[in-house]
This record gives sequence, C-alpha cells and structure tokens, in this order.
Amino acid sequence: MTLKQKVGGLLVVGFDGTEMDESFKSFVSEGAFSGFILFKRNIESVEGLRKLTRALRSLYPKNLPPILAVDEEGGRVTQIGHLMPAAPPASAIGKTRSSRFAFFQARDVGQKLKWLGFNVVFAPVLDVNDEPANPVIGDRSFGKRPGLVSALGCATASGFAEAGLVATGKHFPGHGSATVDSHEALPVIVHPAERWYKFEFIPFQEAAQSGLRMMMTAHVACPGLTGRDDLPATFSSRVIDEILRRELGFSGVVVTDALEMAAAEAYMKTGTGPEMAFLAGCDLLLFAYGGRPALMARDALVRAVEEGRIPEERLDASVARITMLRESLA
Repeated sequence: MTLKQKVGGLLVVGFDGTEMDESFKSFVSEGAFSGFILFKRNIESVEGLRKLTRALRSLYPKNLPPILAVDEEGGRVTQIGHLMPAAPPASAIGKTRSSRFAFFQARDVGQKLKWLGFNVVFAPVLDVNDEPANPVIGDRSFGKRPGLVSALGCATASGFAEAGLVATGKHFPGHGSATVDSHEALPVIVHPAERWYKFEFIPFQEAAQSGLRMMMTAHVACPGLTGRDDLPATFSSRVIDEILRRELGFSGVVVTDALEMAAAEAYMKTGTGPEMAFLAGCDLLLFAYGGRPALMARDALVRAVEEGRIPEERLDASVARITMLRESLA
C-alpha cells in the first residue's frame, strides 16, 4: 500500500444520490476509502438499495470489502423506516428490562440490514441518559441506570453480531448528560473524573470486555477528564488513547462521530482536526457528506506523516486494525 492508500483507508464517507456514476467511481478510486455510510437520502427502494450496496462492494477486492455502515438505532434514528417497520427506540426496549428481548430485536433488525447489503451498524447507543433536558440522546438511550444500559447494550451488540453485522457502541465517553445538541454546538459536561468512571464509562467498559469491535466517539467537552472546556473528546488523547484503549481495555476500531458536526467545527476549520483526532487514538474518520472535506483531510494526514507529526508506526497500527475488521466482513 502507498502512503496515500493507507491514509485514504482511514476514512469512511457519505455521499449524495441513490446510485453511482462514473465520476463517483473515479472519486472513490482517488480516495481509496475504507468504506461508506448510507443515509435515507441514498435510499429510495429496497431493490435500489441492494443494487447500490452491491455496486459499492464491486469496487473493492472480495477479500477486503468496504465498510458499508448505517445509522440504524430504531425509533427516530432510522434510515430504512420508510421501507419497512423500524425497531422501537432504545428507551422502549429499556422499559422491558429484558436482555433477551434486546438480543432478538437486534438480531431481527440485523438480518434485514445484512440482506440489504450492510455489514456495519452504528448502534447500540451506550449513553446513560440521566439528563431529562438532553436534546440529542433522550429515547435513543436504554435508560438512566448504567447497569441497565450495559446489559441491554451488550445484548443488542450480540444480536447484531448473530446477524453478521459489526456493531458500534456510541458515543464515548458518554453523551447522556449533555444539555446541548452536538450537531449545533459543543456540549460541555462538567462531571468530575470520579463520576465518569463510576457512571458513564460502565456500559463502554462492559461492551469492550464482551468483545465489541467498534466504538464511536462523542464531540463533547469533558473538563473533568481533559482539563479543558473547549476540547471535544474526539480530539483528546487522554480520553481516547489513555482511557478507552489503555484503561478500559478496548482493542477494536475507534471511529469518530461525523466531523462535519458543529461541535467539531472549531478544529475542522483550522485544518488540524483530522490530525488531532487520529493522534488522539481514532482509527476511522467519519465524513457524513464526504466530498472535498474528506479529500482535504486525507491530504492533510499524508502531509502530517511525511513531515513526521504522525509516526508511521502509529499509522500502521490503525491500518492493521481496520484491515483486520474489513477482512472479517468478506
């Protein structure tokens, strides 16, 4: 692999439209991305979606397929709800307090997603929703108790895995206490470090120990962990590398939340965001709309490696984790 190919493989991108044309194929070839995230905007019909996922897969070797990801939590976060009945929101599953129900619900959804051509799902939500005024999590969480979220989150991940999908726990280190929507601004969660360890981290630690293969970061500031109220966790090596990887023992692939979100804007505008997120410990950088910002991020990361700001061994470690994940999707 060339340096450009290695760095391109750190990106998962979205795009507009419901099918590929030749210009899109050349764009994909230029980027050499690890994969794609599809949204409702890409999906008009069942057969159209199956055709699109087959076409995306055809651009890659059979032994190293692309990540084909979807945000499918159920409830109000569904990309296929206009094609078939969506799963209930996590809060409704939480009210059953049944890990068995959570498992079979996820397995059922996962089988549908697999048939449609997906291999990665950005769920379950592992945030503990203890803030009634939270504008972004709410019913996306299983509940307000860490133990319940842990049990149902792990059961949901197992259900997806049984269906042949890679599940993704989100949003580390925890978005449940936010009073601001990170799509619109940077939430600042002022809990002391002790609280994070005894409350928010519990579902993520349980999921890591149960073998969850992917985690997604949160664009939330957590000064009790980082000492800063202007630094999203996505860009913090203290949060991602030290806590998630070393202290909580997560050895899988870390993907950022979408880097176009307003909470990440201050760092993305300066051009330092992709490098900071990668050096913080993230493996995959998610661009929900792809396009020029994704290619600019790739070029910035190439320069950072060439100029010595990103060690090649750090790059190779992420490439190895991503490659292992993708090989398992074949």
